[in-house]
Amino acid sequence: MTESISDLEAAVKEAEFNLAEAKAKAAHKPYPQWVEPHTSHVKTAAGGHISVPGFDDHHVDRESRITVLVKDAEEEAKALAAAVTGAV
Repeated sequence: MTESISDLEAAVKEAEFNLAEAKAKAAHKPYPQWVEPHTSHVKTAAGGHISVPGFDDHHVDRESRITVLVKDAEEEAKALAAAVTGAV
């Protein structure tokens, strides 16, 4: 891994900021609901199989839009924020 610790710390701070911002946006909505997750959560396997790790239910519509079912504002904020990769 070529990333330095300071790069990873900066990525974590940015993710925390994005999470707080997403929580603020999601605080007023009724749950459960379907939301489009940040693209960093979506994984595509070699055969085209799509998964969204960390979320129990996901859906791919006819136009290839991916949504996940969230149960509360915190889970919605997690879905909308970029996934954190790497560890400090």
